[in-house]
Amino acid sequence: MHKLHTPVLALLVAATLAAPAAAAFRVRAEGTIAFNAAANPNPVAGLGFGAGDRFSASWVVDLPAGTPAVAPTPGFLGTQTYYVGSVTKGQATIRSADGRLRLAQLPASFGAVLVGDNLTLTDPTLSFLRVDQVSINDAPRVENGALVPVYAVDGPVPADVYLRQLNFGVARAQPFNNVPTLVTSTARPDFAALLASNGPFLSFTFSRGKPTSAGQLGSLPTSTFSVINPVLTIGTVPEPGTWSMLITGFVLTGLALRRRAATPPRASAA
Repeated sequence: MHKLHTPVLALLVAATLAAPAAAAFRVRAEGTIAFNAAANPNPVAGLGFGAGDRFSASWVVDLPAGTPAVAPTPGFLGTQTYYVGSVTKGQATIRSADGRLRLAQLPASFGAVLVGDNLTLTDPTLSFLRVDQVSINDAPRVENGALVPVYAVDGPVPADVYLRQLNFGVARAQPFNNVPTLVTSTARPDFAALLASNGPFLSFTFSRGKPTSAGQLGSLPTSTFSVINPVLTIGTVPEPGTWSMLITGFVLTGLALRRRAATPPRASAA
């Protein structure tokens, strides 16, 4: 039986122990689609999927890698910050009787995580809730008279259908006189821990058309869907340094085993 040399074994153990410390994490969400027809008076025709179909999605989230962009909150108290570049490798699948619709995050996506602290209307007579929110938030934009999509749409839908909005995360709402406590600032929270300990929400909106201005984005047919009680799977994503340590450990292990195999056995004493 071959035995690993102590330094090599220690390197492998160190690399394994280092993996959970990775800042990035991968989250997968899946569940059944719900659709409220009353809330969608001008729905998109020809989508081919709807309530009762299955939805699954995954993203890699790395909040420390994101660039903070403080966003204005006109008409609201509180603050909100987008961490741009925090979300990568986004993909989703909708399974229906018409086939599979696939979504894939494009380079044009800002890949942002929104952190909102105490988002409340400034006029208390118009609002009864205060909201904290941490969520993946993505939407297309119009530049130079043309739509800039943030997710590619591939499947049995018309060619001019595009993803209008994507929201996935956690929120906490409190009565107006109480401050919510999901977050206490817009500093980078532990998003993975918040997702694991709070019931997440997940919604997505499709539109159809070819908008040439930002104003047209809100006037085209839209259909908003939600996923009821999405089931989450959260796992760490090893940092590059961890992968290097693991690879180095495997190489050294192979060299050690090869050297031992090539060493002739010593003659036993008579």
